Amino acid sequence: MPPPARAFWSFQPLKRVELPSVKNEKWARTGVDRFLLAGMEKAEVAPNPSVSKSQLLRRLYLDLIGLPPTPEEVDAFIKDETPEALATVVDKLLALPRYGERWGRHWLDLARFAESHGFEHDYDRPTAYHYRDFVIQALNEDLPFDSFVKWQLAGDELAPNNPLALKATGFLAAGVHSTQITEREVAKHRYDEMDDMLATVGTSMLGLTIGCARCHDHKFDPIPQRDYYRLLSAFTTTVRTEIELPTDTETYRKARAAFDAEHAPLTAALKKFETEQLPARFAAWEKTSAAGAGQGVWMLPDVIESKSQGGGHDHPAS
Repeated sequence: MPPPARAFWSFQPLKRVELPSVKNEKWARTGVDRFLLAGMEKAEVAPNPSVSKSQLLRRLYLDLIGLPPTPEEVDAFIKDETPEALATVVDKLLALPRYGERWGRHWLDLARFAESHGFEHDYDRPTAYHYRDFVIQALNEDLPFDSFVKWQLAGDELAPNNPLALKATGFLAAGVHSTQITEREVAKHRYDEMDDMLATVGTSMLGLTIGCARCHDHKFDPIPQRDYYRLLSAFTTTVRTEIELPTDTETYRKARAAFDAEHAPLTAALKKFETEQLPARFAAWEKTSAAGAGQGVWMLPDVIESKSQGGGHDHPAS
């Protein structure tokens, strides 16, 4: 076991815990209720009385979609005496596009999303909305969390033919970007942006700040400076660029499927050639090449001299 100072909470594996015992068994309807009630009983605090159905509905609406219910929706819920009334409303709200819009804002804050570059000029980012739309769509479609994380870090590598995965990579470029720098500032700003990417990964996905390790080790920090630069190396090939991205995903899927079907015979023929004929042909070519029969002789040119077109010194070959 690591020492207490290094047993960082976000590194601990998930584990099942025993439900706490409570005095007011009737009040606790779920396991979460038992944890809440155990804390209240320890603090000698009594739970609040149950709210009215109209208050409950208002809380649900504001919490899940950020908007209050209409009077008609309140009346319908109050009149619904079935046991499924509450679950029906929750399912309805979770199926609305507004659910992703409401809760996506929390992740966009963590991802330091903005629709402009920052700094004094603060130019607009006309295509930044693609990443915002990914976050909203991911929540509304209940995208598995592992895909949600991996696509934001390397969606173009893991699923290059999936427009949603390509949108997700906007996570890396969502931070500030200086558009007015001198030639001598390029390297410094490049590393500042990579540090921003890594720091955001740390706070949003690892649950800790790691920016201090850019310059030095801390005695009790979970990540030393050596590991910081190992992590940073993953972002050294990340560049800001614009790509053509189909926004109508359904049309894209159909067009892609038609393209793949049309080219399937060609792809199959190429694979068959590479599997059945190419190895033997390559082996035969190697034999004839080694014997010098019918093949050109490799020529290694000698450098006689080099001349500069930029005003530098010319050097004869040594």
